[in-house]
Order: sequence, then structure tokens, then C-alpha cells
Amino acid sequence: MSTGLKIFITVITLAGVAIMLFFIFGVMLSGNKLSVEETTIVIGGIYSKNIKMNSIENLSVTETPPDFSERVNGGSMGDLRVGYFLLENKEKVYVYIENYSTPPFINFDYDGESMIINLKTSEETKNLYDEISKNLNN
Repeated sequence: MSTGLKIFITVITLAGVAIMLFFIFGVMLSGNKLSVEETTIVIGGIYSKNIKMNSIENLSVTETPPDFSERVNGGSMGDLRVGYFLLENKEKVYVYIENYSTPPFINFDYDGESMIINLKTSEETKNLYDEISKNLNN
């Protein structure tokens, strides 16, 4: 095989890998949105969830980020974590964390699952916690 053909195959292969990675990370990041619609927390994207607030139990907030031992079925890039992860104690949790390095973190159980939520800013996360708390007290 000639040197020119080897270079061409290498360039095409690298370009293909770069396009695939861009697509995978683009899909993971673009569809992940959290919103509150009346009494439901809606998480859109590849790891979507609809959480009825009246099914939430054991609501708490912590300033310490969770320690994950491994990713089960989810994605992570930079400070973003979305999907199912195992904690250090091997508990399986669903996480929607937009900013791992900025507390607080909302923790709760619903329908037999554990959940951790964190938004881009501390203020957004605190506002969501207040909204969930208000709905639980109604």
C-alpha cells in the first residue's frame, strides 16, 4: 500500500471518529433540559424522566457533591452528569447534574428510585428545591 493511500485512510478514519464523537456529545448535551410543569418535574433528552412531585419522599439538600464509583447507564462530560450512576456505597441513583462543582445538590426518592439534581447555578438549584418543598407541603 502506498504512503499516500495510508495517509488518506488515516485522515478519513480520524475525521469519522471526530464526527461520531461530536454527534454523541451533541445529542447528550442538547436535549437535556429540566423544567417544572405544574406538579411534575420533566427531564428531557436521551435520559428523560417525568417525576410527579407527590411521589417524592425523603427530600433533602446537601452541599457535598456525590462520590460516584461508576457510570451504569449515563453520560458525563465536564461538570455534566446525566443518567444512572453508582455511588461509592454501590447505591444506584439517577442523576441530573448540570454543574458538579457548584452545590447544592437536591436528593430524594420517588417510585423506588433515588435521584440527585443540581442545576447550573446555586440559585436555580435552591429555587427548584423550594418549589419541590412547596408542592410537597400542599
